[in-house]
Amino acid sequence: MIFHLQWIIPTVFAADTSPVRDRIMIRVHNTSLVTGNRILLKQIADISANPFLRQSIENIDIGASPKPEQIVVIDKRKIVYQLNSQDYLPDDYQLSCPEKIYIKKKGQNVTESQIEQYLVSRFKEKFVNKTVEIKQLSFRGLEPYPEGRVTLFADPDKVITHRGRLAGYLDIIIDSVKVDRINISGSLAVFDDIVLAARPLMKGTILNPDDFYTKKKNIYAVNHPVVHNLSAVDGKVL
Repeated sequence: MIFHLQWIIPTVFAADTSPVRDRIMIRVHNTSLVTGNRILLKQIADISANPFLRQSIENIDIGASPKPEQIVVIDKRKIVYQLNSQDYLPDDYQLSCPEKIYIKKKGQNVTESQIEQYLVSRFKEKFVNKTVEIKQLSFRGLEPYPEGRVTLFADPDKVITHRGRLAGYLDIIIDSVKVDRINISGSLAVFDDIVLAARPLMKGTILNPDDFYTKKKNIYAVNHPVVHNLSAVDGKVL
């Protein structure tokens, strides 16, 4: 018997594992909301690419972003120019992009209520154990601000002027950076216990607590020196 031996030789195809060979596809949105001071490609486009290149493509700087809550229009030619300026990008990348791209920067508002609550808390720190009330409050210069953690700052000693009048500045800070300073004006009432006579008293009277009572009054509305504690008059001679 004759046996025919047939050798089976496997064919091996070597895969091209080069990361830069993957097809790069960039689809730019017609409208986008962005944050930060610069417009990055990842904020306005969907990007498909090998991870080796993806991060670099995502961080391509398209230009300055507009002011918060405002819109800027970018031409497609600017996107193409920025992409073609990247020496590492292969020539066969695919781009889908409208002729005009509308970009709006996200923003936030600082409200009158926020400012009033902050000022009341600062005034209470200054006037401990007293009742504080803002009678009037107005300010100029509020506008939309960038997103981030809002901090307000005002010095009560510089804001409160003669007889409870408010006149000064308040700083608006976003993520530890001062972004604005606004003018504040208005009036403040601070209520404290005032010692008042319970009845008419004659000169020479030896005073005792029964001759007086206390009442809360606005200290800025009193035009003369006052006594705040009954113990300050007990036993004194009028």
